[in-house]
Amino acid sequence: MVHVCWLVGGLGLFSAVSAGAADSIRNERFEVTLLEGAAIEVATPDGTRRRFYPEFTVLYSPEDPGLQLRWCQIARQRLGENAYGQEGLPHLPYNVATWGRSSQPITVDPTLHVEDGFDPTVDTTYGEGRTANYYHAAPRTTVVATAAQLENGAIHWRFDAHPLFELSATVRLPEGAGPPTLNWETTLNRDGYYSVGYTGAPRSDPADVEAVWQPMIWNERRLPDQPYLTQAFRCPLPTTLVTAAGATTGVIAAPGELPFMPMPTNDNSPFGVVVRSESGETQSAIFAPVLGGQGSRGDAGDRRTFSAHLIVHAGDCIDTFEHLARTIYGFRDYRQNSLCSLNRTLETMIEYGMSEWSRFNDELRGCDYSTDAPDSVKNVSSLHPLSVALVTDDWEILKQRAWPMLEYALSREKFLFTTNPEQKTQNASTGMTGPGVPLSELTSLYLMSGRRADLFLAAAKRLYGQDKVFNLQAVTKGDRWQNALAIYRATEADEWRQRTIKLADAYLERRLATRPTDWDDPDAEGMFFWPSFVPQWIELLELYEAIPEQRYLHAAKAGARAYTQFIWFCPWIPEGTVRVNESGKAPRYRSGNRFEDIKLPAEEVEAWRVSEIGLTPESAGTCKGHRARLNAHYAPSMLRLSQLTGDKFLHDVARSAIIGRYANFPGYHMNTARTTVYEKPDFPLRPVSQLNGTTSMHFNHIWPHIALLLEYLVADVFTRSDGQIDFPSAYCEGYAYLQGKVFGHAPGRFYDDENVWLWMPKGLVDTGHVEVNYLAGRGNGKLYLALTNQSAEPVTTTVRLSRDLLSLAAAHQARVWRNNELVNSMEMQDGQFTVELSPGRITAISVENVEVEPRFQHQVSAVAGSQEPAWKGALSEHSVAGITGMVLSMGPELSSAYVYSRAPLGSFERLDLHYRTDDGDWQIASDDSYPFEWTVPLPATAERFEYFTEVLAGNGALKRTESVVFQR
Repeated sequence: MVHVCWLVGGLGLFSAVSAGAADSIRNERFEVTLLEGAAIEVATPDGTRRRFYPEFTVLYSPEDPGLQLRWCQIARQRLGENAYGQEGLPHLPYNVATWGRSSQPITVDPTLHVEDGFDPTVDTTYGEGRTANYYHAAPRTTVVATAAQLENGAIHWRFDAHPLFELSATVRLPEGAGPPTLNWETTLNRDGYYSVGYTGAPRSDPADVEAVWQPMIWNERRLPDQPYLTQAFRCPLPTTLVTAAGATTGVIAAPGELPFMPMPTNDNSPFGVVVRSESGETQSAIFAPVLGGQGSRGDAGDRRTFSAHLIVHAGDCIDTFEHLARTIYGFRDYRQNSLCSLNRTLETMIEYGMSEWSRFNDELRGCDYSTDAPDSVKNVSSLHPLSVALVTDDWEILKQRAWPMLEYALSREKFLFTTNPEQKTQNASTGMTGPGVPLSELTSLYLMSGRRADLFLAAAKRLYGQDKVFNLQAVTKGDRWQNALAIYRATEADEWRQRTIKLADAYLERRLATRPTDWDDPDAEGMFFWPSFVPQWIELLELYEAIPEQRYLHAAKAGARAYTQFIWFCPWIPEGTVRVNESGKAPRYRSGNRFEDIKLPAEEVEAWRVSEIGLTPESAGTCKGHRARLNAHYAPSMLRLSQLTGDKFLHDVARSAIIGRYANFPGYHMNTARTTVYEKPDFPLRPVSQLNGTTSMHFNHIWPHIALLLEYLVADVFTRSDGQIDFPSAYCEGYAYLQGKVFGHAPGRFYDDENVWLWMPKGLVDTGHVEVNYLAGRGNGKLYLALTNQSAEPVTTTVRLSRDLLSLAAAHQARVWRNNELVNSMEMQDGQFTVELSPGRITAISVENVEVEPRFQHQVSAVAGSQEPAWKGALSEHSVAGITGMVLSMGPELSSAYVYSRAPLGSFERLDLHYRTDDGDWQIASDDSYPFEWTVPLPATAERFEYFTEVLAGNGALKRTESVVFQR
């Protein structure tokens, strides 16, 4: 036994009293040695060793210390007075816990419209008399052990009694391979507010640190400028990490300290974590409770305990993060369909997207955006409904959603459009000076047209080099490597390939070769959404697929793994069931009379079904309220990367984000409490007053979410087939985190067969089992099916094909691949067959001699790859009233004229469009409300379209533009 006395306890300095043989405890992975002086050394099998000291810091306040969230004030990052609702929100919008005297009450007008995720009572600055430095939140006492001994397989630290408290602590090694467990017990000697923290983890000079992690915004080498405390409810893992000298250390809360029920929130966080010491060094520390938070106040005689693990791991923060997620918090590939197949969800969501419930504004050609900005509409991308229309062979989607959104993209100045000049929320625009979409949107539209619509490519080339603001106030650079890549993919020209490589390599050197120390990333377009905080890994994956150099794949993987640090891996999901909706209502996200309850029976469900594990909060500025957003656009790209790199962590994260979560459009996010409301097939079929009380309805997210599910189905089959089933894609950039692939413009491959078109009309396949998803294609006189088992159990099911969509004989021959091996041929009888699927694997089938009669997809596929423009001179602009006209065409039978005015709001009262097709009679279409725009469908036989406009100004003056002729 080693017994020590402290020389200067408060500073953690000691002198050895005895020098006997070291005492150690061991398990399968770790060895913990009690050193002279009561420090312990934690060693791993690879020889990594780090010392932890018996030091604790106790904060005490006899009065309420005034815990409040406020905007973070990081030096250099402020852009002026950044109170909520004013110009100049902070460059880095993030709330931190603060303490101090009570500030003036913040009164909020109950009629004030507040953007989703924001809260005017906390989204304001803190001033004199408050602090975000946790060690200054209240008077503190630092204590160190006065004695240590190893007894009964545990190391016991003893501390002198203190007038405010009594403290003891124990270090043990669990059976198996788990890390050391630190337990401490505190007895309170006075009434008041307490917070007890372990502050004995290894310390490092910030200059020597290779990487840090403190949720949610401090990653890579971005160190907090002071000891901010992150409350448990905002910890993807409840720890902070420090990488120095090739190893990572940390202190992580034991799983039992963060309950699964209720859902973690600001009001119930039981502890917090810090990565800077009171003296400014980097050091992982954990405090429980949070001073002023739940459980902080206690009475004399109260006894409190807490349990944490001491972390030593060879490797960097991100590798350690995965290790902790799996080994301590039990993360695994844990989800299954359960509710319905993903195909059924996709079909139901499309039905919803085409219904009145989806609140598409036909007149303004945009999705209602009143949840954030009343009197406005906003679209993400016309590519989403365009792709879905092509793949599902649904003409109505093309006509009612894709085409109007395409016209919107070409004419509006920005993503967010309003006809109310007083609406300034999120920098809304009334302008018709488009295109208001990124360059890559235009090149992808060019690809989706079969490279026929030259006006898209011409517009993209004009946009190259121009800096633009498309969303919020984020500046998109015009000469970035992503834009060069987009033009290269559209043209396949070597000059653009070389330019892409030069710019992308400069980006790798700038962003990945040296880890950033601040948030001034010129490529990030503002530090708000999580993709801005890591290398642009989805775009890097697109780059690798276009220019397959290994350095781009490695960079994409590195960025994706960094992104996982914003994904929830706690709380631990308990076995068995939990009871939700106990009040008979769905939990409320917003209060107030404007919102209504959704009645929902209480029910017992398996805990994993209502877990957030695998999802992220929305952003730095809104993560205090958005627990987990449900549109996980990162998932398909992570699946692809898992197949290309063998990274199982990315695979499991991707599945956990999508599988078994909803049966229809689920809204935006989970938030205040666990519930099954988002799962329900009828969830979005309700008034907005009910939906926005429970989640946030961003109607512009509907089609991106639909396209996400389609992309996931393709990526899942790509992954399970080892890349042998795949389909060409175009890139949809969107904005924020809404990036992804779109399909339907070109054929792909199905094992050895080429020229296979994705073809998935509604009702094509009944898989016969809830756990079986499918991907379908047509071509070569065959129908192709890839069936994937989403569960961990084998499945035998009878699959039925639609006789309404297929011309089927009594019997058909089919080839069968089981787990990517061609195993046999079989005979399909009466359009159905029985098949076995291994757990988590794939079974694929090609049915011979099937007559497939697409409804309109063949009109696009017939011209795919054609370089001949569909119409000549398909774009014109006039100085009079800013009239712009064009012909949009994806094929001989898929063409229309679009004419609109670029003049500002209020320029005139009415516009009349005069037009005719070929030598037919002149037609007149009048528009007397802003914006002034017309769509004229063109017959398949049309060879010529001619138009002119007459403008009626407010003073009664009438002006006429010259006639314009478009020729096929």
